[in-house]
Amino acid sequence: MCVAYNSQGTFGDDAYGDLIPILVTDSFWWKRRELLESRLEMSPPALLPVLGLVHLSFLSAVLKTNTVTI
Repeated sequence: MCVAYNSQGTFGDDAYGDLIPILVTDSFWWKRRELLESRLEMSPPALLPVLGLVHLSFLSAVLKTNTVTI
């Protein structure tokens, strides 16, 4: 992904990719009090995709392929 973000080609759509981690970290820092004060709870419908993606990640690691995740 670093190559795509920093390429000097004609496709400049990915040039902002290096800023995404900084923006996400800044957003978490900006909302940290609200996040710490909120009650943590997980709804059962939201748990299914999370567990499915964790399972897919472990399956990808076992198969040693990079086709499932970057």
